[in-house]
Amino acid sequence: MARLGTELARKGVHVAMGGFAFALRWLTPGQAMVCAAVAVAFNLFVLHRLTARRLLREGERDRGFSLGIALYPAVVLAAIAVFSDRLELAAGVWAFLAFGDGMATVVGVLVGGPRLPWNRDKTWSGLVAFVLYGTAGAALVIPWVQRAALDAAAAGTTVDHVGASFVSAVAPDVVFLLVGCSVAACAAALAESADTGIDDNILVPLVGGLVLAAAAAVEPGRLADTLADRGGPLVIGRRVYLALAVAASAARSVDRSGAVGGWVLGTAVDARAEGRGCALLLAVIVVGTAATQTGYARKAALG
Repeated sequence: MARLGTELARKGVHVAMGGFAFALRWLTPGQAMVCAAVAVAFNLFVLHRLTARRLLREGERDRGFSLGIALYPAVVLAAIAVFSDRLELAAGVWAFLAFGDGMATVVGVLVGGPRLPWNRDKTWSGLVAFVLYGTAGAALVIPWVQRAALDAAAAGTTVDHVGASFVSAVAPDVVFLLVGCSVAACAAALAESADTGIDDNILVPLVGGLVLAAAAAVEPGRLADTLADRGGPLVIGRRVYLALAVAASAARSVDRSGAVGGWVLGTAVDARAEGRGCALLLAVIVVGTAATQTGYARKAALG
C-alpha cells in the first residue's frame, strides 16, 4: 500500500508540473531554459527535503534523490533548446511527458485490466490513457503557446520563437492539429509500453518529439492548400509517378507495397517541392538501388 501511495504521489507531481508548459506562451526560449535549469536543481537538492523523501522509491532512498525526477526537467530543458524557434512543439513534447506518460501510470495502477502482450508489466488501459491524455494535452498547449504571436502583434512587436504548426486555410486547423498530436502520442505511447530499459523521461520525449516535429514539418493543411493551387500539374505528376511505380514493380525492383508507397511519396514530394524535391527523391532511389544491388549475392548469403 505504501508503494502504491508513493507511485501515485510521484505521478501526481509529474502530471501537475505539466501545467507549467502553458507558461511558455509568455517566456522567451532563454527564460524558459533558465526556469528548466532551476527546476533541475530544485528537484535534485530541495524537492525531497520538502516532501520528506515520500516521492522516493525504495531503491532511491539510500542515495537521497531520484534520477527519474531529476531527468524530467532536464529533458524539458533539452526540448526547449532543440525547439527554441518553435516553442509550441516543445510544449507539445512536454504534454506527452507530463499528461500522457503520467496518466498512463495513474490509470494503469487504478484501473488495471488486461496486460499488453509485448510487456506484461503494462496494461491496455494505461496505453489508451497515454494516447488520450497526451493528445488532449498537446492539442491544448500547442495553439495556446502559438498565441504568443498574436500577443506580440497586439503590442506592436513580433516574436520569432513560435511557428504556425498545423494551420490551414482550406480546412479547420483543429483537424490537422488533432491528427498530428494523436499520431505522435500513439508513437510515444507504444515506445513507453515497450520493455526497452530506457527511462520513460528520455524515451517518451524523444519519440514523441521526433514524430510531432515530422507531423508539423509535413503541415497537412498547407499540403492541402498546395494541392488545391497546383491542380493540373499535380494530376500529371500523379500519372508520371504511377507509371514509374508500375515500371519498377514490373522490373522487380520493388514489391507491390513498395510501388504503392513510392507512388504516394513521389506525389507528396511533387506537391510540396516540385522539381528540386523530385530530383532529390530520384537520386535517393538510384543510389539506394545501386547500393542494394552491389554485392547482392554476398549480402543474401549473409542473410
